Amino acid sequence: MDTKEAYAEKFMGQINQWKAEIEKFKGKAQEASGDAKINYSKEIETLEEKVAEAEGHLQKMQRAGEDTWVELRENAQKSWDELTTRFKEFPN
Repeated sequence: MDTKEAYAEKFMGQINQWKAEIEKFKGKAQEASGDAKINYSKEIETLEEKVAEAEGHLQKMQRAGEDTWVELRENAQKSWDELTTRFKEFPN
């Protein structure tokens, strides 16, 4: 089992990676036209919202006591899993 600090560090690293990926996607969206540009923009907006949600889970987890962080980690893990899936499914 990961410690609270190790998990938080790992999760923050992943959040930073996702933010970098979003920036790459924004570049693709700029190059796209028509419906593709609209679709990219919608997907990017959703990803940004989900990353912000994940950051919120991380902050709650970091503030939590040792007795409650495990439950909060489960919520953070759900966000992690959902974002991982969304990034894999992002249109190329």
